[in-house]
Amino acid sequence: MHADIGLGIFVALIAAKLFGVELSGQLIGLSVLFALLPDVDFLVHAIMYRKIGGKHAHIHRDLFHYPLLYCAIGGAIAALFGWLWSFVFVTASLAHFVHDSMGVGWGIKWLYPFSKNIFKALSDDKGNLSMCGSVMWNEAELQKVADEKGNEHWIRDIYFRWHPIGIVEGVLFLASLGALWFALR
Repeated sequence: MHADIGLGIFVALIAAKLFGVELSGQLIGLSVLFALLPDVDFLVHAIMYRKIGGKHAHIHRDLFHYPLLYCAIGGAIAALFGWLWSFVFVTASLAHFVHDSMGVGWGIKWLYPFSKNIFKALSDDKGNLSMCGSVMWNEAELQKVADEKGNEHWIRDIYFRWHPIGIVEGVLFLASLGALWFALR
């Protein structure tokens, strides 16, 4: 989540420069919102399973984690609200999807509805972090890996303990705040 907020801030900074508009609270807020938007399905998952994480955490990505859908919505936003907001929506949401496709996450269905395969970078086929690997799972293969590797306490173990992914996300978030501070000076 920290990384997604940071990515949203960076998208707002880039959009302001590219489109020659003032960096406003509205631009920053909507960019961060768009970067977090795909994880609304996380709330649905938490309600359904009455917990966060574990062997079913990847299932939350079956509602709103479809990049091609966001590109189509971006076209509609361009027609209704202009290219600035389309750029912010598509870029912030795609940044979220790239983030979810790396490291300790379960990957996403980049080509859905044309393919139900799940793609993940920086991973081996067992779900372990690998700086050189990438993997493509079908739904049954992912469920098998999730059954073996699902962490009931992933929020605590990644964000509240020393963990490489948590550190990278924290640094990205702090870097975005630093860039925002410099841009607003």
